[in-house]
Amino acid sequence: MPPSNLYSEFFTNEERFKNHSKGNKIILLQKLREFGLELAHKAHVPEIIDIWPWFKQFYKDHDVLVLKRRHIWSHYLNILFFHCVKEVAGNVPTKVTNALDEDILKSAIIENNIEFKHHDNVLTNFTKHIRFLNDVVIEELDSQVIFIEDMGRDWLEERFRVTIENTVTPFKTLNFESYFKPKELTIVKDKFYERFDNEFRYMGYLFK
Repeated sequence: MPPSNLYSEFFTNEERFKNHSKGNKIILLQKLREFGLELAHKAHVPEIIDIWPWFKQFYKDHDVLVLKRRHIWSHYLNILFFHCVKEVAGNVPTKVTNALDEDILKSAIIENNIEFKHHDNVLTNFTKHIRFLNDVVIEELDSQVIFIEDMGRDWLEERFRVTIENTVTPFKTLNFESYFKPKELTIVKDKFYERFDNEFRYMGYLFK
C-alpha cells in the first residue's frame, strides 16, 4: 500500500493526487459532506492560499487544528535544502521516512554535485506563507492553534480521545546544515535571522 501520508495531504500536487485539479478535489469534499462524511486531511498554507475564501467558509464551525513549528530556523532550512535538491535533481524523495529514501537522496546530491546556498525566492515565499498563516488563517478561523513541539502523547490522547498503544519516532538522520559550505551557511543564517529578528520572533517562533 502507498504511504498513508498520500491520503492525508489531500491538496498536495505530488504523487497520488497530482493529476486532479483543486476544483475536482473541492467537488469531492462537498459530495462527501452531502453524505455526512468528512475527510480528515492536512492542508499546507501554500496549497490553500488561492482557495482561501472557499476553504474558510467550507470549514467554518468545523474542527480545524492549526499547527505551527516553533523552531522556525530548522523548518526553513528543511525547505531551502529540498529546494536546492529539486532545482537540480528533480524527482527525488522530499520526505525522508526510511533509510532507502535517505540513500536515494544522498546519491542524487553526489551525482548532481548539488550546491546548497541562499535563494531569495525561497525566503520571500517562506515569509509570505508564515505571514498568511499568522495574519490570515489564525485570525480568520476560529480554531485551536498549537506548536508541533508541544504535541506530546498525553495531549494527543486527550485531544482526540484515543489511547495510543505505540508511538513512532520520526526518521531523521540528515544534518541539513552540514550540506552548506560555511560561507554559504553564514549568508543563509544572516538573511534569515534578519527576517526572524524583525518579524518572526513576535509571532512566538524561536531561532532553533
